[in-house]
Amino acid sequence: MQNIKGLVTFEISGQVFCADIQDITGIINPAELDQEENINSNHPYIELGSVKIPLIDINKTFGFVPKDRTENARILIVEVKKEIIGFFVEKVDHVYSIDNEMQEKMEFTECKRILYLSGILKYQKMNMFLLDLQNINSDSKD
Repeated sequence: MQNIKGLVTFEISGQVFCADIQDITGIINPAELDQEENINSNHPYIELGSVKIPLIDINKTFGFVPKDRTENARILIVEVKKEIIGFFVEKVDHVYSIDNEMQEKMEFTECKRILYLSGILKYQKMNMFLLDLQNINSDSKD
């Protein structure tokens, strides 16, 4: 937890999740892309320049029922182990820079038994599920 310098918080199926800002390489508004055919294909992806980025259905990963995309939906682009993937979130809530004062106010509970989660962060009466992007990325290949 001490290595985390910032967090991106976002919603998936009404739950608040977060990821280490250092793992996020981009936040994209899908409405600004002209790629509906790619996004809605059987193997969804987006193209950024010459890079083809596969999209993971994060709702399916957690067993949530996918929701229709709204104007608040975003695609988070992450790079893990030199691989780039993207996934839809319902909306991005906040981007936090974590200083010493904020870190002291955060409580972290490690999740060893919950697949795809590194832990739960509690900050200002809010629980946020910290994604384990290493496992989500490797499982996306199945």
